Amino acid sequence: LVGLRALIKASGCPETGIASDNIGFGLAPRLNAVGRLEHAQLAVELLVTDDSVKAEKIAAELNRENTLRQEISRQIMEEAEAQLAQEKHIDTAIVLASEGWHQGVIGIVASRLVDKYHLPTILISLNNGVAKGSCRSIPALNLYEAIDAERDLLTQYGGHHQAAGLTLPAELLPEFTRRFREYVAQKLRPEDYLPHQAIDCVLSGSSEISIRDLEQLALLEPCGCENQAPVFAFRQALLHNQRAMGKERNHLQFVLDKGYNSYRGLMWNNADLLPYMFENMVADVAFQPKINVWNNETSVQLQAVSIHQQVTLGDMRQAADDKWRLLLGLAKVHNKVLAYTEDKQSLPAEVLQTAGDYLELASYEEAAGMSKERLQQAEEIVLLDLPAYPLADIMRRLRQQGAKHVTLLFNQMDLEEHMQRLALTHPDREAMMLAYKLVMNALKLKTNVNAEELIVANAEQISEEAVKIMEELGFIRYNNGIIEKVAIKRCSLEDAPLYVTLQQERERLEHIYKENYRLSQHELLRC
Repeated sequence: LVGLRALIKASGCPETGIASDNIGFGLAPRLNAVGRLEHAQLAVELLVTDDSVKAEKIAAELNRENTLRQEISRQIMEEAEAQLAQEKHIDTAIVLASEGWHQGVIGIVASRLVDKYHLPTILISLNNGVAKGSCRSIPALNLYEAIDAERDLLTQYGGHHQAAGLTLPAELLPEFTRRFREYVAQKLRPEDYLPHQAIDCVLSGSSEISIRDLEQLALLEPCGCENQAPVFAFRQALLHNQRAMGKERNHLQFVLDKGYNSYRGLMWNNADLLPYMFENMVADVAFQPKINVWNNETSVQLQAVSIHQQVTLGDMRQAADDKWRLLLGLAKVHNKVLAYTEDKQSLPAEVLQTAGDYLELASYEEAAGMSKERLQQAEEIVLLDLPAYPLADIMRRLRQQGAKHVTLLFNQMDLEEHMQRLALTHPDREAMMLAYKLVMNALKLKTNVNAEELIVANAEQISEEAVKIMEELGFIRYNNGIIEKVAIKRCSLEDAPLYVTLQQERERLEHIYKENYRLSQHELLRC
């Protein structure tokens, strides 16, 4: 026990009330890490030693090995994600390989990829012509049977329903990948790829989770594969104060209010949900309650395993990433993305080519008449451009038609471009003064001017609308694309009906654009 006490102290694990979570996520990884990276001898020495000084040194070394294992896992995860980014679409199953991936760590990364994409995953380390892989699965697929079906290609393999390992010659890897993916595609149905969360008990709003309750639950320990920890749920809970936490900012933290009670919640490795969360959002939350001790204070903490909204609204309006990259990311993981846009011809050709059949475009004008059946065929609805229609009306219609996942991809740059375009196509007094000077200067050089050439040469300063306003005011004669100077009479801009109409239209559109950019997710889901 000397070595175990030293490891408990070094890992920061509580010295009393140790539960299966403390072992699974605190102690066991440190004992396991040294075996994954080098040799398990050090872990054995820790557990058998009676020398407290030696135990402290070994525990510190196991801590360092575990930190190194975490760093290697992070690097492999980044490299695996980079490989996935090169694939046109991610479906059926994930099979990735690379030289130099540590064989003792790739299983951990495979599990993380399964959690993220909910697809059977195999990561393979290549070395001297030999491919060694670690495999993880989703519940619907018997992984051992899937690998056994390709046994003629394998040198060695073994495992069970959800995890396995295999070895094969590297030159056979492409054929194995093709056959494995085909097997999975034949065995699984579309609904098998959807995560399913079992709930043991839904708590009412008046139910307070107390420390006493959790002490009673602890009597069910130890929990594991044959004795799963119970999962509870709150329906229609209020969530707020969401933020990323952890060294890599990859964990999600929030506050959950239900009834008169408030709890601190967290969700491991799910900070990427932040764009889909907002202050005072209402959601169903599945969780495992835990006793949390911090600064000698004990409280109830909810470890969330699932957060579900009736309509998920992702807000990428403030995202730093290019919206085309975000669009391709959605098309990569969904079988059908329906994107609303101002102009279907405006999308870059490389985006259309890369997204292929997984992306369907529709104009905002088409949205109003779109059938419910067509809309519900899309796994994700994307509002790609800043609409010239009230966003609240669009969201209301989408909800009425049964849309479940909507993402806003227009951004600050779109807003600025729309405002600049309005300033040109709906010129105000200052813009008209500048346009007038440009036209008059051009007419000083020649008696008539080609309007199209003048507008192209001054694309950011004059528009055809400005030329038409000058014609209405009698400043010029405008016929068949040719501008001619006439005798100028004194008048007011408001004497031009087009100018008045455009100013009213500009004011209306500016209000719509700003509101569409300003409205919060909370407002859009409750309008």
